[in-house]
Amino acid sequence: MTPRQDATAEFHSWYEEEHLPLLSRVPGWGSSCRYTLLDHHSEEPPSAAVATVNTSDLLLPETTARPSFSKPPSHLALHTYTSPASFVSKEYHDAVSTPWRNKIVEGSVAERERYVFTYIGILDELPDISA
Repeated sequence: MTPRQDATAEFHSWYEEEHLPLLSRVPGWGSSCRYTLLDHHSEEPPSAAVATVNTSDLLLPETTARPSFSKPPSHLALHTYTSPASFVSKEYHDAVSTPWRNKIVEGSVAERERYVFTYIGILDELPDISA
């Protein structure tokens, strides 16, 4: 998420005082970590590569914004859950349906994205590539 500059303090208050405590009550919640962007570097793909991408193959709903290769969000939160079923629980609905949350997200957040990933493991040892 990227809160508007004038709303950053309230964004942090909401996240710490309401949002994280409510998310921690969701069945299957494991942990939450928050990050603030320090720096970034991105390069747009060559225009030929963009021309060959069929956006219908991206499996994104029509209402989902396509990646724009612009500046990444200023704030990132990573939440772990044991199951995607957590996102259809009453507790999750309650956590994302409060008046304060609506005020922040609808009125104070300039950009917002949400992605759901599945865990594939930790790399215990780096492979030896010196040969």
